[in-house]
Amino acid sequence: MDESMYRGNKDWEYEGEEILGSKECGCGKGKILSLKRTYSPEKPFKSNEVFYDSRTSCDNCIKIEKEHKEFCKQLDEKYSNQLSELKSSINNTYTELKYFMENELEKITIKSKKELFNFLQEVGLNQYGTLTTFYNHTKEKSIKEILIDEIDKKDFQFIYKLYQYIKTPVPLDIKKQLESIANLDNQYQALNKEITMQKKGKLSELQRG
Repeated sequence: MDESMYRGNKDWEYEGEEILGSKECGCGKGKILSLKRTYSPEKPFKSNEVFYDSRTSCDNCIKIEKEHKEFCKQLDEKYSNQLSELKSSINNTYTELKYFMENELEKITIKSKKELFNFLQEVGLNQYGTLTTFYNHTKEKSIKEILIDEIDKKDFQFIYKLYQYIKTPVPLDIKKQLESIANLDNQYQALNKEITMQKKGKLSELQRG
């Protein structure tokens, strides 16, 4: 429950804040306090509501937190367009891949829902549990529709596993799309990792003072 629902509420009385303990703060120049705040109900037969929180008593840590927050904001703004463009490229390429796959799925040699269930089980992608549950969840869908749903839910590696299962080489057009998505996804993940490392590095720098 959100504490704001009790703060200032006439049906609840604020009993105060209790310091439960403390530990050294990030910069080592102050303390982080562990807090407990209690609200008691005006109406009988209701139990108290208790909220736990922490707060630094260190002015240096407050300054560091403010500077780091501003640094992170500027960094996110700097890379925002690049991340958006990569994400858009991934989505567009995936849309093209789905178009190719919808045509290709006509050639897939999985002929029954039981065989499709076995395939999902074999490659470790069965989220339905039992065969009966699978039938119940997919009774109004064709094998092609189920496969399209599965491609949507899983990452693109699912397609490699599908072709491997039916012992058919991945078509060249599909392979090119998969390689393009993998390349774009690697760029996206690498950029996110770089941003995270810069944020952590800046925090360490500020804490060293």
